[in-house]
Amino acid sequence: MYRINFNELIEILSNMDNVLVTFHSYGDRDAIASAFAISQLFNNYSIETPDYVTRNTRLMLQMAGINYEIKPIKEIKEKNIIILDTNDINSLGRASDLVINAIKENKKVIFIDHHLFKDSKIDAYIFDDENFNSTSSIVYEVLKRMKRKINRDIAILLLNGIISDSAEFQNATAQTFEEVYELLENSHLQYSYIQRYLKENISPEERINIIDDLLSAKKEIINNKLIMFGETKVNASIVADLAIKIYADFSFFWHESKDEISFSTRLMPPLDKEYNIHLGRVMQQVGRIINGNGGGHPAAAGAYSKDKSKKDLAIDFIIRFIKETFQK
Repeated sequence: MYRINFNELIEILSNMDNVLVTFHSYGDRDAIASAFAISQLFNNYSIETPDYVTRNTRLMLQMAGINYEIKPIKEIKEKNIIILDTNDINSLGRASDLVINAIKENKKVIFIDHHLFKDSKIDAYIFDDENFNSTSSIVYEVLKRMKRKINRDIAILLLNGIISDSAEFQNATAQTFEEVYELLENSHLQYSYIQRYLKENISPEERINIIDDLLSAKKEIINNKLIMFGETKVNASIVADLAIKIYADFSFFWHESKDEISFSTRLMPPLDKEYNIHLGRVMQQVGRIINGNGGGHPAAAGAYSKDKSKKDLAIDFIIRFIKETFQK
C-alpha cells in the first residue's frame, strides 16, 4: 500500500489516461457523483459499476441531464483504475477479484476515499483523508487545484454527493459549507433545487406509499436506541433514508419486486463509530446469504438478489445483528 498526500494525488491524476473509474458495490450518490466529476480529467475513460447503482443515483443523473449507461464490470482492459468511495477491496463485491488481478498485472490502481483504508497489504495507491466527509468533496478540491471548469451538471452531482454523505450536514464541517456555497454560487443553483429533485421524481401516489410504509414499520427501542424496520411498497432505500431523518437510530427496509429482493440499511451518525459498525460489511454477508450482492458505507448500505428464497434468513440476520450490537 502506498499512502499518498493531496499533492501526490494531483500529480498521479495529471499523468493518467485510459482509465476505468469505479466505486463500491451498490453505488450511491457520492460514489457516482465522484465518478462522473473526476472523469472530466481524462480523454479516454469508462465508468462502470461492480454490480448495481441505487435508484436515488439514477434520479440524480437524470436531474443533471446525464445520459450514460453505467454497465457492470466484466473485464478490465484499461491501464489505470480509479476506485472511488471505497476503503476496502471487499467493498467491490464481485469486482474485487478483477481488481486484484489487475494489480498483479502491474496496472496502476488508486483508491480515493474519505475513510481510512483497511488493507495495508494491497499493492495500490491510497488517498484516504478523513478531513473530508465525502469523496465528492475530495474530487471537488482536485478539480479546483487542477483548474478545471465545473459546469452546472457536474455541480449538481457534486452537491448531491457532498450533501448526501454529510448526512444532510449532520456531520458537516466548515469546509463542507464552503464547498456547497462555492458550487451553488458558481453554477447559479439554489439549494432548494437540489433538495427538490427526489420529491419531483416520485409521484404523489408513490409518496402516499412511502408515508404508509413509514407508519406501518415496526418500531423497537433497544438500549435507548430506536430501530425501525419493515417491508415497503416502493424503493426501500428511500424509506430507510426517511426513517433516519425522523430520528430513528437504525433503519432497515426491504422491497420485493417481481424480479428481485432488495434490502437497505441506515444508521444515524456517529453510531457507526461509537459501536464499531460497518453496515457495508454486514450487507456483504447478507449478499452471500441471499446468493446476491451487497455492500456500502459504515452508515448506509444495501443488498439485492434475484433469488428471493432466502429473504427470511436475511431479515432475521440483520435484525439479530443490530439488536445484539445495541445491547452490548
